[in-house]
Amino acid sequence: MDDLDLIREVLNAPPPSARATVQARNRLTAAIAAPNKTARRQVLAAAGGLVGLAALALVVIPSDGRPGPSPRPSDISARDLLLAAASRAATADPESGRYWHVRSIFYSPPNKVGMAPDQYFIVNRRAFDQWIARDPAEPSWTGSRNLGARPLGAADDEVWRRTGSPSSWGVSAADGIVRRSTAPDRGRLERLDPTHYLFDLGGFDRAEVQALPTDVDRLRDLFTARIAAGPDGLAPGTSNSDRRLFGSMCQLLMDVPAPPAVRAAAFMVLVGITGMRSTGSMTDDLGRPGIGIELAEHTTELYESHRLIVDPVTHLLMVSSYMGTRTDGDGIHPLKQQHRVILEAGWTDQKPAVPALY
Repeated sequence: MDDLDLIREVLNAPPPSARATVQARNRLTAAIAAPNKTARRQVLAAAGGLVGLAALALVVIPSDGRPGPSPRPSDISARDLLLAAASRAATADPESGRYWHVRSIFYSPPNKVGMAPDQYFIVNRRAFDQWIARDPAEPSWTGSRNLGARPLGAADDEVWRRTGSPSSWGVSAADGIVRRSTAPDRGRLERLDPTHYLFDLGGFDRAEVQALPTDVDRLRDLFTARIAAGPDGLAPGTSNSDRRLFGSMCQLLMDVPAPPAVRAAAFMVLVGITGMRSTGSMTDDLGRPGIGIELAEHTTELYESHRLIVDPVTHLLMVSSYMGTRTDGDGIHPLKQQHRVILEAGWTDQKPAVPALY
């Protein structure tokens, strides 16, 4: 289903003419690049209310004025959700604040601990905060804090309690045995050099971030060209390039203080990536409700999955995770796992500090 199919499905309207299709797409692209909020809203309205309708399908406002859950979250496609997110980003006021502030919790790959038959999995958590100063003359900061390890799930928690609730473990790592503890540390706050972003794409400085294309095609072409120029040489349009593009757009949306129109274009780039699917209603590690999006590839030897959880009300990214495994005659072998929960991303006047305990 493409953008115009979504309109027809919601309105039960006959198919538009070829000319109308081109005009509607042009208006949607123009909405993203419009120079001010009023112009963007006018253009989006002229585009037939496409993304507005998608947003209405996501949120119900009860009589008390508080957003309620989606009525049919499992029916919301990845495309519909991202179109609504693009609409929200395109019509957002440029936010003001002293710092671009991102609060995250990173989860380590699970480790199996204990003695058979009472083995279970634990996961270590680390909080990271970034305060990137709007004024380049002011210092930027990063805060980090080990939040401690804990059982991975309810079944693991049950075994952990049954075996005496140990507070530390030794787990195997590439450089030997590493101690994991349930106790958090004091954390630290350090100066950060934010002069470049997206290092895996060659880096963008502050001025280049502000000048990123707001046109969807140009933004996609810029990123796929950087991906092709990288050490892996991934050709644009291939599945490997698309997966890298997916990850790069997510990084742009989470970590980079890009203008609203650029963020809207990034969501639209994600819309155009083949193979995405909605995984329906999900909750993140903190119990917050959201809707999942997955881009996965599964062969006889390799499984890769990029997953997002998106807030159905704010359309902000809540979780970004990646898992890769390889299968051979000896079984399934993890290649790489990354899991990140985003607590906050936006402009703030909050003073930098060591991350809190969660």
